[in-house]
Amino acid sequence: MLSKEGRSKISAVLTFVLLFSMLMPAMAFGATVVQLKDIADSYAQKEIQSLVDGGIISGYEDGSFQPTKAMSRAELAKIIVLSQGLKENAEKASAFTDVDKNSWYRGFVGALVESGITQGTSTTSFSPDAKVTREELVVFFVRALGLEEGAGKLAVDAKLSDLKEVSSWAQAHVSLAYKIGFVNGIENKDGTLKFSPKESAERQALARLAYEFKTNKSKFVDKAKEIVKVDALLEVSSVSAVNNTIVEIAFNKEIPSLNASDFTFDNGLSVTGATYKSDSKSVVLLTTSVQTIDQVYKLSYKGKDTGKTIKGVAFIVTSGGGAGGSSRSETRTTDLQKINSGGVFDNLTITSGGPTPIGPASGTTKINGTLTLDPGKDGEISLQNVEAANIVVASGSENSIKFQKTKVKTLKVAANGQTSQVRILSLLGTEITNTDVQSQVILESGAGSLGNINIGSGASGKGIELRGTITGNVYVNAAGATITIAAPKELNAAATSIASLELGANATVTANENTTLGSVSITGPGTSVTFGGTGEINSVTVTEAAIGSTLNLSAGSDISSLVLQTNVTLTGDPEAIVKIKDHIIEDGGTAGISKDSIKKFVMDAIAAIQSFSEYSVSKEDEIKAVGQKIKSARDLGLVDMDISNLNVFDSLYSLIYSLKSSVVAELNSAKAVLAIGYVSGDSASGAKSNLTLPETAGNGTSVAWVSSNVDVVSNNGVVTRPAEGKGNVTVTLTATITKNGLTVTQVFTVVITAPGNTAGTPTLVSLTSEPNSVSLSTYGATKQLVITANYSDNTQAIVNSNEVGYSGNNPFVAKVSSSGEVLAVANGSTVVTATYGGQFVNVPITVNAPVGSVTSVTYVTYNTSSVTSSVYAGQTNNGPGNPLHIPAENAGNFLIIQFSHSLADVTDMVLRTSPIDLDLAFTIRDDTYLIIKYSSTLPVGAHTIDINGIKSDNSPFSVAVYVYQD
Repeated sequence: MLSKEGRSKISAVLTFVLLFSMLMPAMAFGATVVQLKDIADSYAQKEIQSLVDGGIISGYEDGSFQPTKAMSRAELAKIIVLSQGLKENAEKASAFTDVDKNSWYRGFVGALVESGITQGTSTTSFSPDAKVTREELVVFFVRALGLEEGAGKLAVDAKLSDLKEVSSWAQAHVSLAYKIGFVNGIENKDGTLKFSPKESAERQALARLAYEFKTNKSKFVDKAKEIVKVDALLEVSSVSAVNNTIVEIAFNKEIPSLNASDFTFDNGLSVTGATYKSDSKSVVLLTTSVQTIDQVYKLSYKGKDTGKTIKGVAFIVTSGGGAGGSSRSETRTTDLQKINSGGVFDNLTITSGGPTPIGPASGTTKINGTLTLDPGKDGEISLQNVEAANIVVASGSENSIKFQKTKVKTLKVAANGQTSQVRILSLLGTEITNTDVQSQVILESGAGSLGNINIGSGASGKGIELRGTITGNVYVNAAGATITIAAPKELNAAATSIASLELGANATVTANENTTLGSVSITGPGTSVTFGGTGEINSVTVTEAAIGSTLNLSAGSDISSLVLQTNVTLTGDPEAIVKIKDHIIEDGGTAGISKDSIKKFVMDAIAAIQSFSEYSVSKEDEIKAVGQKIKSARDLGLVDMDISNLNVFDSLYSLIYSLKSSVVAELNSAKAVLAIGYVSGDSASGAKSNLTLPETAGNGTSVAWVSSNVDVVSNNGVVTRPAEGKGNVTVTLTATITKNGLTVTQVFTVVITAPGNTAGTPTLVSLTSEPNSVSLSTYGATKQLVITANYSDNTQAIVNSNEVGYSGNNPFVAKVSSSGEVLAVANGSTVVTATYGGQFVNVPITVNAPVGSVTSVTYVTYNTSSVTSSVYAGQTNNGPGNPLHIPAENAGNFLIIQFSHSLADVTDMVLRTSPIDLDLAFTIRDDTYLIIKYSSTLPVGAHTIDINGIKSDNSPFSVAVYVYQD
């Protein structure tokens, strides 16, 4: 029978009488069925389409089905109410604190309560956002098939690796559904199958099961009845205890296969082996753990209660000696039997266990001395209903030593005989006053507590993980310990939150993502603490006792405030240090910054950049990140001379953006030549055969295509024409062109004709330009572009220049007028784009004019725009290898450049900076001085300023000035 709790959970999310309405989206309920556009890749495409064609399900209003979307309880509430014709009743939902009075689903929830379909997940909660799980879905369909009673008669033995993870109220349903082929397992890496019962059920899964229900219901019902009939014939005739570790079981007929895991007892009696008796396949001998005298054990076979029990017997010892010999029997009670039986004991040791709880099923076992748990490094123990003065965990696996309804004054973890971590899990009803850690460990607080935690010297240099909600104080006195704040392992547990951490010794503290560490106090003198991870640390206090301590901040560390009661040294990632500087509260102490450590950090970061010869997004991100660290180091007082390999970074910085520029140009070139291939007689305005969608557009690019209507044109160009008598269908094909992680897109429109129909009015397919590229060798030179329109019927027409839209991506190199005239401005490359009728063409532009020279470059240290002999001094500019360094304090001032000739006749000067395009203002003074002002502070790093439009002896030339902003 399903428990009351299980029935409440199922009825809260699934109605017994609705089968297909779950697949009618609440937002599209009652809407006209439209063509579904996103089911081509669904494993249930056939089933979805069949149900759509039959009018059983529909998609959303945007034409999608959203096959992988999960369904919430709120959505189901609406579907159920509308399908049943119930009347909304918002007032009836007032008991649920998580159903907002203004929510769209409040009336539907109230209607379900009024009708008795659900009373919520608790008296005060409805959980509207919770998703329907796979096990809930299967229970629903098994009930709809009328097989729930039959499922309860069968052994729960489906060959699913995670069957035990299925909720008890759903195990029989899932096992039967798998046996009759109604559901399939999900393949594991080792070839076994799993069910994943707790995962959300997707809409495509609902569709597949609904289809099977609709089309094959009788087949599944017949198969289930046959299985029930066969299994019902096999029964346990009798069961008896041969001795306190052997149990004999007799069946009414031979059993086809034998597996020890098919037999289970309650009250902590485990089965370790099974054999046939005397070659008889109807009698089985089970090897068990030691029985407790007179304890009643109930037998289940394949998950089904057999109705048979045994009573634990004594251990029999036979001995002989003297004349004729003799025999005697004696009773020995093991520690396991003692702890399971209840009562009061001094000291006990448990060396074996497993997932079956150890401890009395009811009542309490009290231990006045010490309970030692030592199952071995791969062992598990689940303890229940125990009160102990002391518990020592001497070994265990990462899968857990679990405590439930257990009270302990002192829990000591001392698993020093193993290198792996033992996991301690405190569950419901567990109260631990103090936890003493003397080895590596995972401490996880679930619904229970762990009390105050002391990480002692025995854990020095070891790994300690803290998980769950820990409200007690955690004190660390283990030198070199690594403390990790990690997410809990238990399903549906709240995010990890550690209230307080006190560090009395050197340690590394890492707060993983989505974890919170409330407060950290550093109390040990001369303590060195490293903080890492991206989790939130609310505050760190360096107490007066921690004089001479050092804090090492790793990249990404997130400390909201740093309180200093004594002086402290900050080292580590410059960005992290800059970030914390504004959150330091000096309460008797100050923060000193170790420039040597920061210098080493930055130089190591530069040295870690591997050499490269082609662009990648990850390499650009890496260089950007190092550049930010260099900037932060400068903010902390480092100067460029401190960073001996800074020139290496400058070269890599320039190289990555030069390579990126080349990739962008290649992508634009590929975009310009990309075209769809048609068979003879087909065109964009009328196609009836498959399309050729290129997978590359040259230049090492790859192309991915997405169709707006995969039922007509698939993503690989396969055409399915509309039915005869139907209209033509227009499909949009979007091509994403990719190279080295960068992408551009090109859009094409194709008309697919129905049989008997002809192509429509010729459509504009593409544009071409004459010339298709422009090269200019003097500043001020111009070139007129002529644009031709190419149509689907292979005709062409020159477009009036006033009807074409022109734009350029770099006016510092070349400008383009509204009529398509290109004007050379500065040396470099750019692209002019012409658009017309929804199509466009890119025209590469290159300007390559003679280059002149500059006699001297200087920066101004006095913030004025006037030029006098006191504000500049000549300095030779030797090119990119020897840039002019501008001190950090002058980043917002003027740059003055002196030329060897008069600038009086310059009328169209253009300035451009690279690799970052900056907004510059400039003026000419005394004919030979160019004064440049940045619109904002010049960013840190190397910059090239290209000055174009200058004339020397009536010949235009350009000047490149190289500066480095410190």
